[in-house]
Amino acid sequence: PGPESVAGIEVGMRCQVTPGERRGVIKYVGELPEIKAGGYWVGLQLDEPSGSNDGSIKGRQVFTCPDKYGAFVRGANVSVGDYPERDIFADSDEEGEDGKGCAHNHDHSHDEEEEDQDEF
Repeated sequence: PGPESVAGIEVGMRCQVTPGERRGVIKYVGELPEIKAGGYWVGLQLDEPSGSNDGSIKGRQVFTCPDKYGAFVRGANVSVGDYPERDIFADSDEEGEDGKGCAHNHDHSHDEEEEDQDEF
């Protein structure tokens, strides 16, 4: 995906990411040569430790955040807007059955071929 895939997405914006309706803050927008699939990516710091990195990919520190709070996703999976942090102590049905905010049943591990992945 080209630059149009991240149009309107800017560093510092609050966002929600699918799948799982995970929320966070945009930390990076641009190309990542470290990902063979190419194209434009959005780096974000999630509010909860549901990510896959610390803002680094293949040894390159793109942005800084605690481990498991970082993710690189395609712009198509990001919605920017007023997405405040959730109160983890509030009663809510928003979280899926698997505890990762994902109501459908699938493996959350990242063992697919890199070219087919849309999150790192």
